[in-house]
Amino acid sequence: MNTFRKIFMYALIFILVGAIFVFAAQNYQEIEIGFFHWRIGPHPFALFMFVAFGLGMILTGLFSTLGVIKLRAKLRKARKNNQVLEREIDALRNQPLYDHSETRPSEESTILDQEKK
Repeated sequence: MNTFRKIFMYALIFILVGAIFVFAAQNYQEIEIGFFHWRIGPHPFALFMFVAFGLGMILTGLFSTLGVIKLRAKLRKARKNNQVLEREIDALRNQPLYDHSETRPSEESTILDQEKK
């Protein structure tokens, strides 16, 4: 199964690279892009598309990284809280069920039963 996955990934990469070359060859016409008073160009349309795609990938990576950092901080906080709760559970488990100076619950019920008679 692992070999099939590698072959599939290489085939997918090959197809994507081929599609990129076809896209660049078919969109080679020169264009100029204007934004307010800025003018960029003339450059091939494919160049602008690749730059836009690259900037989109970079921004997506940055936002994803920020999300991962937030999730790791949340996980760290949850693990610390879990440790505190585990220590509390251990402390409660190690406590005796009743205080030796008091009577046992079963003795209390028999004493109350005797007082009722």
